[in-house]
Amino acid sequence: MKGMKAVVGVDVAKDSVSVTILYGKKERSFTSENEGKAFESELSKALNGLDRQRILVVMESTGIYHVKLACHLHGMGYAVSVVNPFVIKKYAEMQMKRTKTDAVDSKIIAEYGRSANDLKLFTPKNEIQQAMEIKLKTIEDFYTQINALQNQLAALEHLPACTNKLKRPYEKTIKLLYEEIGKIEKDLVKLSKKHYPEEIRILNSVPGVGDRLSCIIVSMLRNFDSFERGKQITSYLGICPSPYESGTSVKRRGRIMKKGNPYIRKILYLCALSASRYNKSCRLLFERLVQKGKNKRLALIAVANKLIKQAFAVLKSKTLYNEDYLLVKGA
Repeated sequence: MKGMKAVVGVDVAKDSVSVTILYGKKERSFTSENEGKAFESELSKALNGLDRQRILVVMESTGIYHVKLACHLHGMGYAVSVVNPFVIKKYAEMQMKRTKTDAVDSKIIAEYGRSANDLKLFTPKNEIQQAMEIKLKTIEDFYTQINALQNQLAALEHLPACTNKLKRPYEKTIKLLYEEIGKIEKDLVKLSKKHYPEEIRILNSVPGVGDRLSCIIVSMLRNFDSFERGKQITSYLGICPSPYESGTSVKRRGRIMKKGNPYIRKILYLCALSASRYNKSCRLLFERLVQKGKNKRLALIAVANKLIKQAFAVLKSKTLYNEDYLLVKGA
């Protein structure tokens, strides 16, 4: 990136970070705690107090472990870029890198940061968006626990000595988790409609887009602020089929890359089930694909693709969904 004197590649782990600095022709490395002040202290020593506005820090998106560090550095005035791990992996393959250690990974990230011309700079989500995202994650975690408990309970029932009394702790815990999910969902909807009433109203006008997906779009996808076209979203989420062709003879069926957030894909797929019945254009797409012999799961992925583009179109145009009006741009 132009104007930057030093590029810092950061390989983030839960408790520590491995760092490589590319500064002109110099290369320096260090490790530190995954904590803002500790990281800054080591970085300042390595760069002898170089103006932080001339430093670009590049790190992979790790799900959650990079977030605090990225927010701290952004708040302190550093230019920070958070890159999809899929991009770094492909860059490493292109550079014929075979060794994989934390130190090597941090150097690859730094090299990518120095060579890339289209890096987007990181900006933290606001407090409301962060709170909504935590609530969404809590709901997903509780559903995961419910699924595990239900499987354990089903296995327990196969034991000869299993009684209703022995099953009761599992059933109580499952019931309690469902009750907590209900409370969190009410809080989530209340929070979203208080701070983003117009966005939620517009998104909910699309048949198939429920409160959960609307909240994901508002918080985790930041109202699509980072996207200019619908295709960019489907690519980001990993629901855009990638064709495989070579010459004139090799042509394989495109497949979903699954390189985005799996939680968002899961919720979007569930919404597609509803949209395939109640959203006119999505229903027609689903029926047409099934009639052509497509697998129903693949047809639903196509519906998910269309549904998120519809959500993008209405939110960007700030208009309620109209099934009889074709939103050409972004739809």
